[in-house]
This record gives sequence, structure tokens and C-alpha cells, in this order.
Amino acid sequence: MSATVEDILRELDARPADGEPLPSALDLLARFDQPGFAAAWEADPSGPRLYRWFVRKLIAQGYPTAAVNLARRFLGREAGRVEHPEAVGDPVLRYLTALAFARGGNPRSAARYATPLVEQVRAAGWEPPPGVVGRDLTAEALALCGRLAKDHARQVPPGPARAALAGDAAGWYLSAAAFAARSAFQLGNAATMRYVQGDVPAAGALAAKALAAATAEAAADPDSYWPAATAAEASLLLGRDADGDAHYEDVVNRMLRRRDRGALAALLPNLRLLSEAGLRFDADRIAARIGGVVVFSGHRIDPPWFAAGGRPPRFPNDPALAAAVKARIAAELDRLNARFGFGSLACGADILFAEAMLDRGADLQVVLPFAERDFLRLSVDYDQPDPAWGAWAARYRGVLGRLSQFRDAVYFATSEPYLGSDQLFAYANDVLQGMTIVRARQLGVVPHALVVLDRDAEPTPGGAAHFRGRWERTGHPATVIDLGGLRGDRPRAAAGPLPPADPPPVLPRPILAMLFADVAGFSKIHEEFAPDFFRLFPRIVADTLAAAGDRVCARNTWGDGVFAVFGPDPAGGPADASGVAAAADAALRLVAACEAAAAEWRRIGFADPNPVRVGLHAGPVFELSPDPVLGRTNYFGQHVNRTARIEPITLPGSVYASEQFAALLTVAAPDAFACEYVGVEPLAKNYSTAPLYQLRPAPPRPAAR
Repeated sequence: MSATVEDILRELDARPADGEPLPSALDLLARFDQPGFAAAWEADPSGPRLYRWFVRKLIAQGYPTAAVNLARRFLGREAGRVEHPEAVGDPVLRYLTALAFARGGNPRSAARYATPLVEQVRAAGWEPPPGVVGRDLTAEALALCGRLAKDHARQVPPGPARAALAGDAAGWYLSAAAFAARSAFQLGNAATMRYVQGDVPAAGALAAKALAAATAEAAADPDSYWPAATAAEASLLLGRDADGDAHYEDVVNRMLRRRDRGALAALLPNLRLLSEAGLRFDADRIAARIGGVVVFSGHRIDPPWFAAGGRPPRFPNDPALAAAVKARIAAELDRLNARFGFGSLACGADILFAEAMLDRGADLQVVLPFAERDFLRLSVDYDQPDPAWGAWAARYRGVLGRLSQFRDAVYFATSEPYLGSDQLFAYANDVLQGMTIVRARQLGVVPHALVVLDRDAEPTPGGAAHFRGRWERTGHPATVIDLGGLRGDRPRAAAGPLPPADPPPVLPRPILAMLFADVAGFSKIHEEFAPDFFRLFPRIVADTLAAAGDRVCARNTWGDGVFAVFGPDPAGGPADASGVAAAADAALRLVAACEAAAAEWRRIGFADPNPVRVGLHAGPVFELSPDPVLGRTNYFGQHVNRTARIEPITLPGSVYASEQFAALLTVAAPDAFACEYVGVEPLAKNYSTAPLYQLRPAPPRPAAR
């Protein structure tokens, strides 16, 4: 492996062939971050170009933690044990580290890197390192400070404090625009922030400049959709709603084609700020351009043994009925302008919904409740050799084949076997509904449920009737397609023999919430500070868990590590049956308490003023009571392991949650917490990759006008 840096960069920058997806930065990093390429990484006379390339790509593709870790690998070698390592080393990597912290939901750490960098690049006589355009880096650093001020403004209610922060953000963006070769982005954000500040005339003047710059940049770089996004926002500020609608439709269509959900979510925060500041525009028309978010549930095809015992038909395996149901589903999707869909993939209504969504070119995410082999025999072909059932298995594989080009389109609520646990169907329903609501919030639209239901049919665990009942508690709208009316008096299918029953679980398998936390950098502290550490951190943890009371089902600690399991309220009530709200509250309390001890962490020798990192997950776990070794109830299984793999890749000072946890929390406590998408991160110890969310307290709601 004697490739030069130039050879590697040339290969990395090569454009994929038409129709080919962009390669994953993680896959490329695994290929090139090898000992044989060490000289290219560590001895580049033109600076750490490979580090810069990979860190930037990791951020762009939604891997902020991997980006921070890679950047710090190089910066740590330059900084050593100086008092403020964030102020030392390659300025591009320091900027990218700050950006990754901001994208990952840790603005305080982002500011620790951004503040000294801005002071450096604005200092008289500063010279950029070789290969770096100083004006470009200065523009990026100043714009990042604007972003941090804007994000802070979003966290406070409308009023003088928000207006002051918006003014600060506008100033940063204007300073950035003076250095940027392309200034539409900076001018557009400055215009929005001036409006939020209350300076409407200045906002209008800046919006006009942003629109002109965006128009020129779109012509020069037609592949980028961000100039059109800036033009859309500037048009609204100028009162040109029709132009704004057209730009938004163009942007959304292009983002959808690339399945760039992170970019879609980034469109909305400024619009919310403008709306709360009093800008009048047709939000419903913009929502229509983004499209509807639909979650689906419906009856599966009656299994061969369904008629045993005289049960009436519900969804007989009749091709004409299936075609009629699919036509009704397609008509409802047209009415709802469905561009984003969530559903499972059982034979019958689920597969018909999935096919209809794909036929309309929409974004589809499939959620399977457990391991595929069990799902096929329980919900798709029932292990039947008859070609009529094989046809449903073929349609199932056809949907998966159409989704195979997308890495995150098929999702397992749990990848473990069924093991006789009927509650996994209900768990998958809750995950589906929560994922839908999270996506709708990201896009600023109202989620809608579509259910194919025989109202007279006997309900089953986790079935369509259960799904509809759970959705009604969210308060969001639903449409029911009457399967009974479409079925009419079609004849009952012949009864088949009952299959052998799955054995019941050997141990209880409840759905519970789990928390892992540790202190980043603990292994590097000097031994003389260990007693101070153990007087500080265990006390903070004990106080945090004490506040959770009897919601804590189990707890354990070792050195700087903490594990806790949270369950339902013993007083009853279905709202937080899995304990996710209690776990979320404990996680935020723990981070806040560690934040308050910043001076102690510094004194002990930690580089981060808040080094604690918390990972959250919820899923089925095995309950052993009592554990013969511990003498008390203990929990174990793959979902415990998954929680443990989330915590090490969480940014210090942050709380990261799995998509399952974020989904259940959104259903259980929709107004108490906010789950902001971070990206699809590789979990620790090569466990897997997983979509992760940053947990925060819910932002303040604006007062009713």
C-alpha cells in the first residue's frame, strides 16, 4: 500500500456512476484507515488532508461522533496535555470538531472549539496553514458561531432574550458573509435572524440580497439544493409566497430523491422561528409541498387455520379482494399526499400499502417486529407450500428488493427471535407510531394513520384494532378503510390444521427502558485524583436514581460506569408502561448535575467540563428473579448489550437514544422531551449501525396569539 495522499484523494473524490449511491464515509474510512496508509495520514507535508476529508464527509453523512473521534485523534497528538487543548492544532480540524459537536447536539462543546478558533482567524497577521483558504475557513467559523446563537435562540421562548440571541446570530452571519465566496446561506440566515430580532426592514433588505445571491449560486451549482432552500426562505420574507412554494417543492423533491432526511429536517427550524416571530405565510401550502407522513396498519390474510372453530372470514386470500383493498389504499394515499410512509410487511394489507407507497415514488420505512425467519412463518407465508402463500412471500421479497438500495429502509424493532412473546407485536406498533410522529415533527407536518380494519373482527395482540386504539391516544387523525364493506359475502376459506404452538418464554420478557452512562476520559486521570472522582460521580448518580424512586427496577455500577433499568409506574397507568419517560428524566438530570460540577471535573483533570455520556434504549429483556449471583432481580439479553454499545459513541455532555427509545418516548410523553435526529452511527465494538437521537428537554412553546 504505497499510495500517495493525492492518489487517495483522487479516488475519494471520484463521482459515482449514474444511478449509483454515494459510498458510505464509514466504509471508505474502514478501507483507507489501515497501517499500510499510515504515512499518508500522519506525514503529509501539506497538512492532515485525509483527516480533513474524512471528518468533513462523516459530518455530512450524519456520523458526528465518528467525526469528533477521528478529528480528536489527530488533534490530541498536537495538543498533548495543555490546559485548553481545543485551542491548539490544525484550525480546519478544530472547526470541523466544533461543527460535529453542534450537529451532534452538544453546543457547549462546540463553542469551546469555535470561540478560540474565531479569535485566531480574526487576529491580525494570521496565516492559514498550507492548502487552506483563510477566507473560507473564517467564513465557516463565523457562520458556525451564528448557528450556535440561533440554536440557543430556539431553546428560549419568544421575547427579549430570544430577540437578543437572534441579533447576535445575525451579526455572526453577516460577518461570515463578508468572507464567504458564496454568501447566499449566510445572508439568508442573517435575514431570518433580523426578523426574529424584530428588525423587519433590515430583514427585508438582507432577504433581497440573499435571493439574488441564491439565484446566481443555483445557476453555478445546479446539483446543490441549498441555494433553492435559501431562495425559498428569502421569498417568504419578501412576501412572495408563490415563489417560495415553488422553491420548496423543488428542494423537497430533490431531497426525497436522495433520501436526505437530515436535510429535510433542517428546512424547518427557521420557518418555526419566523412563524413564532409573527411572519404570516401559508404554512399549510408549504406542508403540502413537503408531503404527508402516514403510518399504516391493517389485517393480514387469514391464515389457513383461521376458520378452525367457526371464525368468520376477515381477509380471505382472494386476489380480487386484495386488488380492491390496494386500490382503496392508493386512493387514500393520493388524498393524503403521502410522501413518507411507515408500516410492517405482513401478507395482506401491509404488503399492499408498501407496494402502493413505492408505486408513487414515496419514502417508505418498513418495521419488522422480530427476526425475519419467525416473521415469515407467523405473518407472511405461514410455512405453507401452497403457491397462493408463496405468492405473498414473493411480494414480500419484491418490496424488500425495491428497498435494497437504501441502507435504513428496513428496520427491526428487535432482531431477536419471537420466542412466543406476543408483546413484540404491540412493541412494534408503538415503535412504528413513534417513528412516524418523530418524522412528522422533523418536517413540521401532522402525521396521519391509515388502517384497514374489519370493525367486527376479534382483536389480536398487536393487530390492527390494537394499533388504532393506541393511535387514538396520540390525538392525531386517522382514516379507517372498512375491510368488511370491501369483503362483502365472499366465501369462507377451507379450514386447515392448527400449527404447533410456540412454547411460552422460559423467562419473563418485558419491554423496559435501559440507561448506560460513563465518564469519558476516566482511564486517563492521574491516580492521585481517583479519590476525588469517587467522591463526586457516585454521589451524583445516587442522587439521580433516588429521584426516580421505584421506577428503577435494577441498578449496577463499576468504577465510572452505571447501568439502570426503568419500568412502569407501580401505581398503574399505560402512558409510560416501558419506563422510557422515567429513564429520559433520569438521563437529563444526570447530565445537568454533571454540568453543574464543571469546575470539579477540570480540577480532577478532565478536558471536557462535562465528560459524562449517557446512552438510552428500550426493548424486550429477559428478567431473572432472583439472579443467583446477585441475589436480586437482574436483566439481560441483546437489548441490554445494545444500550451498552450506544453509550461509548455518545458525545460527552450528551444523551443519545436509540430510535426505538425515541419512538416509545414520543408516544409516552409527547410534550416533555425532544428527540433530535443525530445520524446513523456505528455502535461500539463493531456491534452494528443504528439511527440515534439527541435527547433534550422539550423546547418552550410559544404563547398563543
